[in-house]
Amino acid sequence: MTHQALYELADREIQLGIFDRALMAEAMQEAAGVEANAQQIYWRLRASTVTSLAQELSAEEREEFFRDLELRVEARERPGPFG
Repeated sequence: MTHQALYELADREIQLGIFDRALMAEAMQEAAGVEANAQQIYWRLRASTVTSLAQELSAEEREEFFRDLELRVEARERPGPFG
């Protein structure tokens, strides 16, 4: 998964409210409470964290790891059976 794709995934997490709260708190602190800046910092922190975790996996496990991240977000984006 490219860095751009990871940034986009992180943005989608924010929009859906399923972001990593600890990372967002770190981003808010780094951004001195400016939300727009914090979101961009969150993208960077999340991409870095995901990349670090993925590096510890085999190529096959890494593919599954990225696929699971994407599916988790996609599942939250899909409307439920009642709208």
